Amino acid sequence: GARPVRPTASRALSGPFGLAVRLQRGTLVAWGLGLFAGGLALGSVGGDVEDLLGDSDTARDVFAQGGGDVTLAFLATFLFLLALLAAAFTVQSALRPAGEEAAGGAEAVLANPVSRSRWLGAHLAVTAGCSTALLLAAGLGTAASYAVVSGDSAQLTRLVGGALSYLPALWLLGAVAGALYGVVPRAWPVAWGVFAGCVGMGILGRLLELPQWLRNVSPFEHVPRLPQAEWRPAPLAALVGASVIVAALGVAGLRRPDLR
Repeated sequence: GARPVRPTASRALSGPFGLAVRLQRGTLVAWGLGLFAGGLALGSVGGDVEDLLGDSDTARDVFAQGGGDVTLAFLATFLFLLALLAAAFTVQSALRPAGEEAAGGAEAVLANPVSRSRWLGAHLAVTAGCSTALLLAAGLGTAASYAVVSGDSAQLTRLVGGALSYLPALWLLGAVAGALYGVVPRAWPVAWGVFAGCVGMGILGRLLELPQWLRNVSPFEHVPRLPQAEWRPAPLAALVGASVIVAALGVAGLRRPDLR
């Protein structure tokens, strides 16, 4: 016979937060598995970095930038690249409300007693949680495989912490995307431009010897690259504060009487 249909939505889907989780969980699982696999691949070659680089001073300078442990510099560099991949999901997730509005899904949700600010805030909260899960997956994958191939379990905490240290930068990117949609709805594609700028600054900034003030525009520039660098909580706390303020501005700015 026909499959029975619930007359009402489950409690998990009765609010904007539960619905946002439902909409993004499939994408989150796919990205999480991908970043975990990327971390496994990264950690598995971490023990052979010295052999891979050989006597190439140029290659060593690219990773260690003239000093420090080359293996730790290699791990720090590729944790940064995994964080950039996670940042792409963050921007995509934060802009999910724009996609829902364009597809007509937002109108159905907001026809219920749900404010626009609460709806956007729920999506941004889910984005923050998903970003945390992705960085954790990347860090755990890297730490697990590196510990196996190198026998150095002392770096486990620093590798997981190194991945999670990028969380404030991801939150700020998500907040900027949400604020663009909330305050200047037609400008939401600019969020991808901001992301592209962060990628360019992070990968090419030092190689092209761009001025430090320009590189500082990227939130990733203020994150210590663990496990090579020393832990610095102050800039991370500043990024968290900035992300909260920017997200609040976006949520408060979503006061449009009509949706497209």
